[in-house]
Amino acid sequence: MREQDLRRRIGELTHDLENADAADQTLRGSDAPLSAGTTRETLVRAQEAYADFLLEARERAPRHAALVSPEIAAWQSIARRLPPQTAFIEYLASDSATLVLS
Repeated sequence: MREQDLRRRIGELTHDLENADAADQTLRGSDAPLSAGTTRETLVRAQEAYADFLLEARERAPRHAALVSPEIAAWQSIARRLPPQTAFIEYLASDSATLVLS
């Protein structure tokens, strides 16, 4: 329940921040930067609380934590397991571009 609440709060704050940034671009009022700054600070605190929650969960229930937040394998360990003559392709996607690394 706490995890869902934290995730929902992070989602709401992210949405609010995106809307505040859009409003700031159109309405350069004095209230917009203050509101966006406050929202950013609250979002950072919520993200830190979620990270703390995940660490606590990993310590208390490692099997459940592995399902919720699995360990991410380094590309080097995956590449070492590939047979010869096999290409390893990595994608880096953002809002504005996608890069392909091989």
